[in-house]
Amino acid sequence: MQRKAFIERFLIQIYGGLPSDDAEMTYDLINSWLPDAVAAAAKQCYKESIQLDGVGYVNNGFYSTFSGLAISADSTDNLCWKFELPEIPPGIGESMGLAEVRFYGDGFTSFPTIPLSVNQWGYFDSMRPIANKIMYMQEGKTVRAKTSLILTSYTATVKMISGGDSTNLDSELVVPPDYFPIMQEYLKVQLGFEKAQKPDITSDGVDMA
Repeated sequence: MQRKAFIERFLIQIYGGLPSDDAEMTYDLINSWLPDAVAAAAKQCYKESIQLDGVGYVNNGFYSTFSGLAISADSTDNLCWKFELPEIPPGIGESMGLAEVRFYGDGFTSFPTIPLSVNQWGYFDSMRPIANKIMYMQEGKTVRAKTSLILTSYTATVKMISGGDSTNLDSELVVPPDYFPIMQEYLKVQLGFEKAQKPDITSDGVDMA
């Protein structure tokens, strides 16, 4: 389902029909909350997989692939490179939010790189570099990679939990449809609270009661 269609359906639920042009809940406002709603649905999926199968995992329908991510040298560490993710993936399980990182360029395609924890990162720094192996650690939107390879002429491709392209309302919302109700309930709570607040029409520095 397109992001715009999901938002439209949600607005019809809230307003009992298509809202007027001056409605408080706009497409852009709801779109800005969708990453939070996707994260809530993915976490619910993770919990259900443990309850049903005894193993924690997230349905493949929550993952998006982003490619062509530019790489730059990272002066904060030795043999280190970095790139930015399109958004911070949910922190689900170990390395599940960011499931795979590869590097492409000059006819070279890396194997999936090896994720490190913060503690392992420092330990790896004391070891000799492993030829043609790339280790990485995620810090928020930044991914740092350690390798003896020169990566500035390469680009990164990642598979991560994400609702897809949040800047394009015509793009596909990357969520299994059976988790749409969870997203809708999340949005109702968050946006319902926002809608219930009285607007402060005076600038006296005092909050509305």
